[in-house]
Amino acid sequence: MEYIPSIIQAVAAIISSALGAFIAAGYISKIFKTNLSPLFRTYSDNRHDAHKIMRTAKNSIYIVAAVGDQFLEKYEKHIEKYLKKSLSIRFLLQTKKQFYELEQYINANNEFDKQYYKQVREKSLNTLKNLKSKFSNQVEIKEFNSFFSASYIGIDIEQDLVTMQFPVHAIIQVMLYQYGVTAEKSPITYFSLNYNQDLFESTANSILEMWNDGTYIIIDN
Repeated sequence: MEYIPSIIQAVAAIISSALGAFIAAGYISKIFKTNLSPLFRTYSDNRHDAHKIMRTAKNSIYIVAAVGDQFLEKYEKHIEKYLKKSLSIRFLLQTKKQFYELEQYINANNEFDKQYYKQVREKSLNTLKNLKSKFSNQVEIKEFNSFFSASYIGIDIEQDLVTMQFPVHAIIQVMLYQYGVTAEKSPITYFSLNYNQDLFESTANSILEMWNDGTYIIIDN
């Protein structure tokens, strides 16, 4: 059986040579890029377009954000089109106090201007007021009196009351809030039933729990 070590050495040499060839050809890096790159991108990435997932909604869209000023500015017209298709849209924002604290958290390296962020919040609320005035039965707006670790866009994340199943097309966009990292540089990823079911279900339930614990914002006409 003395030949066995020689066989093992030969096989190891073949594997080593093959791996070296793959690395030299760039296949390993391509594999990592294929499998890992799609998992995260930044908010400012040109490939990021929330409309691509929101347009797949059939029943409802949950939007959870500190204030959503950049989101509303970019997607207000799209949101109006979804509402014209009879979708329900639920916005969950942070309370004023929590919003200020979060902005200080993510803008830690910059001077904090409370007056500026007060205007930012008022602008977003005015946009939501406009949407609510046009589609009063389809738009709901709440605020949440606790810290957000992330913002979310949840597409059809409610279970069917009969089957207790999530729609197969349901998807959640997640944007992490990080210390000293502004929105445009924040990482974004996606959870769905097809690719990460456990993460999707736990996140969907978290969003729904936050919504249930939120308080309706009274927006004067």
